[in-house]
Amino acid sequence: MFQGRYKAILCDKDEYLFMLVKYVHHNPVRAGLVEDPTAYTWSSHRSYVSREDNEFIDTAQVLEMFSEDKVKARKRYKVFMHNAQSVSKEDVYRIVDQRILGNGRFVQTVNERAERVVVLGKRRHEFSLDAIAEGIKVVFGITLKQLREKGKSRHLVWGKKLMSLVAREYGYKGREIAEYLRKDPAVITRYLCEEENFKAEMDRVFAALEEGKSNVNKQV
Repeated sequence: MFQGRYKAILCDKDEYLFMLVKYVHHNPVRAGLVEDPTAYTWSSHRSYVSREDNEFIDTAQVLEMFSEDKVKARKRYKVFMHNAQSVSKEDVYRIVDQRILGNGRFVQTVNERAERVVVLGKRRHEFSLDAIAEGIKVVFGITLKQLREKGKSRHLVWGKKLMSLVAREYGYKGREIAEYLRKDPAVITRYLCEEENFKAEMDRVFAALEEGKSNVNKQV
């Protein structure tokens, strides 16, 4: 939950919390008040980059998404904040209902639960990350070793995005996926924003996973 004085925004943190934090912390820069967000006295950004504790600011939720190690988390946060990729107001408020910040699937889930409608979906951790990686290998021929490589070829980046999106559907957090793929959590978060481009491919992996489960049940 990202809460201001008068209004709260329910946020799907795996996809949008990073974006929202970056946008808010760069507000003073966009307004021309400072050249660096650290120089703005009234910003919580200073608490994220320094070791000084502030009883009014809870940085743990965001920093732990970068790393459980506080030193590494702050370093990765700084890199993320100084990344050349900017975040626009349209990116942050692209959902019609601004009380809920996330993609269409997240907004629909929140609204349906609020109306006490049972939301049917995939069971959390129904398949292990190893099983999901194997499913991608079976369908698209991309191995786990390749998914963990540092190479930036279009094909492998595509596979990493697909792995991240499918894993998220089974309840895995961005940080869990990042640790499994040995990637920066901020990179995984960006991957998770591309669901609309992977629906058909995700369905193929879902089908392969279900088929594999059915075959196991038949053998038993």
